[in-house]
Amino acid sequence: MAGNCKAEWHISTITFYSRVRKGGMDPERAATTPVMPKEENLKKMADAVRVYPKEFARLAQTNGISLSTFGTRMSRGWKPEDAATRPIDVRCRRVKERGVLA
Repeated sequence: MAGNCKAEWHISTITFYSRVRKGGMDPERAATTPVMPKEENLKKMADAVRVYPKEFARLAQTNGISLSTFGTRMSRGWKPEDAATRPIDVRCRRVKERGVLA
């Protein structure tokens, strides 16, 4: 292992020990693997916790459907295609706003 890996590879002590203890990396690999850029790391974490396919979420937004509405529809058992493309029924919204029961 190189003498001063921290300075050479810009690996913090916390990152090194986290890689070895939590990640199970061998010390050589933990010390020499470059740190992932912050933006790339955030994207990787977001993709790891993504519940619905990214392409359908994008499709919903292009169709004027908020991610909140898309997520609600998916949690109610809608197919992804329908949740992303079916227009919002504005008639129901107008009835609710006026307080008139249909």
